[in-house]
Amino acid sequence: MEPLVSVIIPVYNVFPYIREALESVLHQTYQHLEIIIIDDGSDDGSGTICDEYRSDKRVVVIHQENRGLSGARNTGLDRMTGDYVAFLDPDDAYQPEMIRKMLDAVMETGAELGTCGFDILETDGRMSEARRKERILPEKEQILTPQEAFEALAETRLILSVWSKLYRAELWKETRFPKGCVYEDLAVLPYILEKCGRIAVIRQPLILYRQRKGSITRTNSVRNTQDYLAAYRAVGDYLERKVPPLPEGVPLIYQETMLRKLILWWAEIRRGKTDEDREASGLLEMEIQRNAERGIQNRRMKSKIVWGLYRHCPSLLLPARACFCVLKKGLREDRDIVA
Repeated sequence: MEPLVSVIIPVYNVFPYIREALESVLHQTYQHLEIIIIDDGSDDGSGTICDEYRSDKRVVVIHQENRGLSGARNTGLDRMTGDYVAFLDPDDAYQPEMIRKMLDAVMETGAELGTCGFDILETDGRMSEARRKERILPEKEQILTPQEAFEALAETRLILSVWSKLYRAELWKETRFPKGCVYEDLAVLPYILEKCGRIAVIRQPLILYRQRKGSITRTNSVRNTQDYLAAYRAVGDYLERKVPPLPEGVPLIYQETMLRKLILWWAEIRRGKTDEDREASGLLEMEIQRNAERGIQNRRMKSKIVWGLYRHCPSLLLPARACFCVLKKGLREDRDIVA
């Protein structure tokens, strides 16, 4: 008997996108699936589209009052019966061989978790017809120990997102997402990684990740900023107190990496003209200063450049990042061609 894979899809007001997401799961090359769709109080007709798929015996549709993304995912975790589980956001999509390749990787290596690359598409239309904005790929195919995974996490070589991974179901037996938190991935994934003996890294881009203006994490609200800061502090605290301890310097690498990200986020928001933009920008600046007072060192060249521009010429932060991204993309494409 092939393993049963549960795919949990939380749905809230994504009428233009949900059908493409569901179709990408239904047409996987691996078919032994349990597809759990949680309509989290949608009022735009998304729930009606979900019900259209009930005719497929693999599909379970649950309608509930709005509990937020965390609450919807938790409902799916409570209901699932699979040997493995994956999460799909309702405005994203899987490549046809996503489940098959991820499952093969974890089963062949004995890993408890598999993670893969993904394509970023900035579109409000069909992703299958959209032009790729960016491709995020792990450096190489490999098997990571938990220690190595935490080092990769600190350097953001391992993405803190639940949707780019396939998990053995028992990893979630006693773990649930924190309620009412926008960046729930950051808050829960370190605890999942700690339970793993091995993590399989698949370099292929097996997921289509949509960036759109109306998505939760693309909104620079005060609430989003507060949630992000709380989650990133929680991860930092976790890394510092982890027992057995991580290799020396891992918590500091994480703090340095996050400080760089906060500065670049601040550079984006500070240009906004609304009271919400100004308040969110102020929260980020306070956090940046707090880290500076703690003596977070900028040891890497890119961190030194970002910190120097922040202090002396903040208007150049975004142009410098754009140039760096173009250069990095070109180098990555050249390396992939050679490989």
